[in-house]
Amino acid sequence: MNLKKLTASLIACLFLFSESMIAQSNEKKLVIHSIAGFNSPQLSEFNKILAAEGLPQFRDFYFTRGGGFYTIFPKARLASLFNFATFSGNKKDGDQSNWLRSTQVGTSLGFVATRNEKMQVIPYAGLVYSFFGARVSGDDVSNTSLGSYFGGTANQYHVSSNQFMGHVGLHVSKVGVGDQRLLEKIVIGFRAGYYIPLGNSKWKSNNNALTGGPNINPGGLYATFLLGLQQ
Repeated sequence: MNLKKLTASLIACLFLFSESMIAQSNEKKLVIHSIAGFNSPQLSEFNKILAAEGLPQFRDFYFTRGGGFYTIFPKARLASLFNFATFSGNKKDGDQSNWLRSTQVGTSLGFVATRNEKMQVIPYAGLVYSFFGARVSGDDVSNTSLGSYFGGTANQYHVSSNQFMGHVGLHVSKVGVGDQRLLEKIVIGFRAGYYIPLGNSKWKSNNNALTGGPNINPGGLYATFLLGLQQ
């Protein structure tokens, strides 16, 4: 059994186990939230190929944003988390430029390490699906007409690589920022974690498979602030 199937099987078993425990209690707390912070994807092998071809390399850090929700089951001391996060950015070097977008969508299972309802500490692990796309251009096409662009030699390349990844992290948050009814439900917090590729990167261009591409981690490390509302 390969790593991808083994990890997926373990996560499925964890979720089945958690459901059996959650079924013992109807009490739950739902938090809907947004996130903003930074991602550091691991693209060093990809950048080596770009450098060898004289093309601009991608940065080490990107601003990330997203949202989701999580549900805490106090009696079972478990939490289920759903999260969506995406980051993008561009870099210009003379007439050359690049652009990328990376998006992760998935779910995780966490353990509620604190019994204090106002303070939440939740280590978690799960599975996400990652969408990664990058464009690199060797020419500056600013103010070029659309017809001239298609008829010229813009030397623009687009590649993508989508894959499943494991996901581990830590969630720390505080419930309530005041005594008023609405302020008591506001949740502020912090999350940090790491994405783990499950298998080799598979590269495509316009849905055509490419060979010999590097293995990358399109999620890498992340650290985000969280703002939410407990229902």
